[in-house]
Amino acid sequence: MLTASKSISFFLSLGVLLLGCTKKNSFKASSNQSSDDLFVVKNGIIAFENSEAFDKAIKIFKSEGVEKFSERIKLIPNFKGLSEIKLEDKETILRLNKALTKSDLQNKYLGLESNSENDYTPVTEELFYDDYLIQDPFMEILLNDHREVMIQDYVIRITEKGVFSYELKSQSYFEDVFDTQGFDNTLDGRNTNDNLDFSELIEVLPDIYLLNRDEFFFNSAESNKPIPCNENGILGINIFGQLQDCHQSIDNRRRFTATAWAQNLGFYSSIGVKIRRQTRTFGIWWNVKADQLCLKAEGVYKTKYYNDIFTDITFKVNNICESGARSKERILDEHTLQIGIKVGSGKNKPSVKFSKNYSFKKLVSEFSGKDRNNNFFRLIKHN
Repeated sequence: MLTASKSISFFLSLGVLLLGCTKKNSFKASSNQSSDDLFVVKNGIIAFENSEAFDKAIKIFKSEGVEKFSERIKLIPNFKGLSEIKLEDKETILRLNKALTKSDLQNKYLGLESNSENDYTPVTEELFYDDYLIQDPFMEILLNDHREVMIQDYVIRITEKGVFSYELKSQSYFEDVFDTQGFDNTLDGRNTNDNLDFSELIEVLPDIYLLNRDEFFFNSAESNKPIPCNENGILGINIFGQLQDCHQSIDNRRRFTATAWAQNLGFYSSIGVKIRRQTRTFGIWWNVKADQLCLKAEGVYKTKYYNDIFTDITFKVNNICESGARSKERILDEHTLQIGIKVGSGKNKPSVKFSKNYSFKKLVSEFSGKDRNNNFFRLIKHN
């Protein structure tokens, strides 16, 4: 648990943020900035000193862009992000995707089941892992291959059961209990709210806290059926918010995928659109670099501020294109949590101001791509 001295250090600013890398487990500044560390790596997890440092870092990462940020993170030793998962990491991929279809995915991926489409033949393209839970491309780079990040003293892990937080000393305990029926029973009826004032976290087990488990999305996601991408209606959802994937096949192993998302992870939320060219191999869809990817979008999204006030924000993204990219995205907005200390029940407990909720109210987005003389166009539209 947190101590009083830790609570004081928690609110100290990290200072000016940094952009370069060193051979140490840290991220360093470019020559025109401070030489202080932006973050360090602890137990294979990127760790920020406090929530203020995390928020500033996100802004810097966005200014860098996905490709440049990804290349910088690859230089950090003792860290492997989601986006760095390779084809040979079978156990990791099975663990991250087990909630999708356990036996079917395992049998196909391990070569225990034949497949008429023959999509298990290795490919020569460079493959980039595409996580089904994490839509924000910067989070795919920042999170490790357990979907973890550290802010202040707390490990934050995103799972198919919700977003959880615990101190590093409780990590092995969380691993032991996570897949048990007892843990599932403990979560029954435990949900977070969208209160944006400081509130004490829900302690689901000793020193294991719940950061995000929205009642509506968790109860609705499994029964939700995707709607056609080019018809007015309500966008699809997953357990963390709005999500609409639109695919166009090139053949049985290659496709373009356009996505609109508005996702809240409790510690970080974002809203945006993106396009990828994907290849299927060994039962998994991977991102690959395309000759060209383009997108444009316009519409209205809403965000909740304090006191249950919702604000509508109009946006327009003019046509943007990039050649040789694995993904082209535009994040319209993002927000991060604040972590504090609240004394309760005779001991110090963490409290937070959760990240905001976003949702599209009106969206018209166009996506196009070119790869090996194949052209793609997809419209996502809803009111």
